[in-house]
Amino acid sequence: MTNEEFQRRREFMLEQQAQFAADIQVLRELQEHSVSIHEKADERITRVENVVMRLTDIVERVVGTVERVTTVQAQADKRLAETDDRLNALIAVVENYLSERRDEKPPS
Repeated sequence: MTNEEFQRRREFMLEQQAQFAADIQVLRELQEHSVSIHEKADERITRVENVVMRLTDIVERVVGTVERVTTVQAQADKRLAETDDRLNALIAVVENYLSERRDEKPPS
């Protein structure tokens, strides 16, 4: 191998080594960027999970409230029906009373 061939091979190897080092640097930068993206994604996922947990809690409270309102409404409906029955009974008594009084009045 001549000195010229040796120099060309040496330059080729140095160029390859320099290119390899540059490629490794690019890969490191890409990896750092990828890690940064994943960290941000993890933060967003955590925030979304927190929001979902809060919404779940709110929905559970709303469901509980609706159940209580439904129970109170059913009780009110029952009381209203009882009141209607009692009022109808009172109306019947009053109508009966008035009818009897009309029947008892002597003709003028």
